[in-house]
Amino acid sequence: MLPRLKHPSLRLLLSIALLLSLAVTPFATASSYTLENDAHAPDRILVGFKPGTPAWDIAGAHANAGTKARGRIGQIDVEIVSVPKGRTVAGLIKAYEKNPNVEFVEPDHVMQTMLTPDDPIYPKQWAHAYTNTPDAWDVTAGSDNVVLAVLDTGLAMGHPEIASRVIDGYDFVNNDADPTDDNTHGTLVTGVAAATGNNAMGVAGMDWNARIMPVKVLNSSGSGSTSTVANGITYAADHGAQVINMSLGGSPSSTLEAAVRYAYEKGVTLVAASGNDGAEIARYPAAYPEVIAVGSVYQDTLSTFSNSGSHLAVVAPGERIDTIGVRDDYWYVSGTSAASPFVAGLAALLHAAKPGISPDEVRTAITATARDLGDPGWDKYYGWGHIDAAAAVAYVGGTTPLPAPEEPVAEPEPAPEPEPQPSPQPEPEPAPEPVDTTAPSVGITSPSDGAAVSGLVAVQAEASDEIGVVRVEFYANGVLIGTSPSAPYSTNWNTKKLKGAYALTAIAYDAAGNAGVSATVNVTVGEATKKAPPGKSK
Repeated sequence: MLPRLKHPSLRLLLSIALLLSLAVTPFATASSYTLENDAHAPDRILVGFKPGTPAWDIAGAHANAGTKARGRIGQIDVEIVSVPKGRTVAGLIKAYEKNPNVEFVEPDHVMQTMLTPDDPIYPKQWAHAYTNTPDAWDVTAGSDNVVLAVLDTGLAMGHPEIASRVIDGYDFVNNDADPTDDNTHGTLVTGVAAATGNNAMGVAGMDWNARIMPVKVLNSSGSGSTSTVANGITYAADHGAQVINMSLGGSPSSTLEAAVRYAYEKGVTLVAASGNDGAEIARYPAAYPEVIAVGSVYQDTLSTFSNSGSHLAVVAPGERIDTIGVRDDYWYVSGTSAASPFVAGLAALLHAAKPGISPDEVRTAITATARDLGDPGWDKYYGWGHIDAAAAVAYVGGTTPLPAPEEPVAEPEPAPEPEPQPSPQPEPEPAPEPVDTTAPSVGITSPSDGAAVSGLVAVQAEASDEIGVVRVEFYANGVLIGTSPSAPYSTNWNTKKLKGAYALTAIAYDAAGNAGVSATVNVTVGEATKKAPPGKSK
C-alpha cells in the first residue's frame, strides 16, 4: 500500500489516476485485442507505415479506411489517425490491417504517473548519503554541457532551485511551447534529479548543473497517451538531450518502442520507473531493453509498491524523498517515480564525467557498481542492486578524491630515549588471495550461422565460468539488443524494421568483471521466402 496522501487536491488527482488502470497484454493483431480492459483514447489510433512508403500510398490508406490523419511522428513513420463518428477503435484497426503498407496499427494507450505525493515539509534528505552521492559530488556535480529531459506533467519553471537552468521544451498535450506543470508530478520528479545543490536553500538534486528540458506529455490529471510520450521522446532526442527521465508507464506499444529505439540509436540514455503495482508486472517504456528500469527501496528493503520482473535493472530510494514543489515550496514524495530520477540524475553525472559516453556504457557503469541486495547477483526484485553514485562515477574514469587533511595538533613533549631492544623479526607476508582472471566461455546457439531470420527472433546462448556467469549481453552489428541475467541465456530481437546482413555476438561477464566474447554468427534479416504454389514456378 502506498503512503497516505494528506493534501486534498492531490488525493483527488491520485484517485482519478488510479481509475485509469492499464492492461499489460501485448497487442499483436486486431484479433488478439481485448480493448474492454485496456485504457486507450477512444477518438484516435496509431498507424505505423513501413519505411519508405510513398506519401500517396499513405494518403490512399487513409482514404480507403475513410479517415484523416490528425498528426504524425515523422521520425518513426507513425500517423495519429482520428476515429470517425460512428466507427470504433477495434473496427478501424481491422480496416488498416488489410493494407500491405501498414507495419502495425494499435490503440493510443493511456500512460500515467508512477508517484504518490505526500505533505510538504522542509526536508532532511536521507537518500543522498544512502546512494553515496556526496562522494560523487566531490568529483563532479554535473555540467551545463549535459541536457536532462524530463517527460512528465511539465515543470514549475520559475522555482528558484532550477529557474536558471531550464531550457526550451514543449507541451505535447496542448501543442504549444509552454510546458508549465498543471499537476505537480513533473516538478517533483525534476527536483529529485536536478534541484541545484550548495545554494543555501531547500534541497539538493542529484545533478546541480545539467540544463533541464521540460517536455509535457501528461495532462493535469497525470495521464497521457502513447502518442504524446512518443512525440516527447523523439523531440528530446532531436533537441540535444543526453538523458531522458520517464516517471510514467503503461501498456506495450509498437509506436512507443520505435520512439525509444530512435532515441537510443541517437545516443540518448533512457531511464524509466518500473511501476507501482507491487507485483511482477512489466510497464512500458521501462520494460524495453534500451531503457534502464528502476525499482524503489527504503533503506535496504524493497518498497511494497515497487514492481519486479526480468526487465528490472537497479533500485534507488523511492520513499519519503525530499524535492521541490510547484509553489516555490518543498515536498516529500514516494513511488517508483521518485526512484527513477535518482538514476537519471546519476546518468547526467556520468555524462558530465565522461563526455560522449554511450547509453550502454552508462547502463554498465550503474549496474556493475550497484550494491547487491536480495539474492547474490541479479534478481527480479532488486535487479543488480542499489545504485552507488560515487562508484559509478569512478567506474567511468572519475577520480576518487583524497581524504581531507587532518587538523594540525600541538607536538607532544619528547619522550625519553628507550632502552635498546632486539630487532623484531618481520611477520611473514600472508599469501595473496587468488585473483580470478579467467573469462567465461560463451557461444550463440540460435540462430545458426548463415540463417535467414525475420520478425521477432529468439537469440540464445550458452555460457559457463569456473566461478559463475552473472549476465550475458547480446549485440547485433555492435548495438546492444538485450541482456540476460541467468541461464537459459536469451533475448528477443525485433527485426521487423530491419533488412540485410547482421553479425550477432554475445558477451558473458563473471563476478570479477572478466568478459568472454562469442564467435560471430552471421544472419540475413528480411522477409521469409514464400513457397510457390504446387505446379508453378517462382
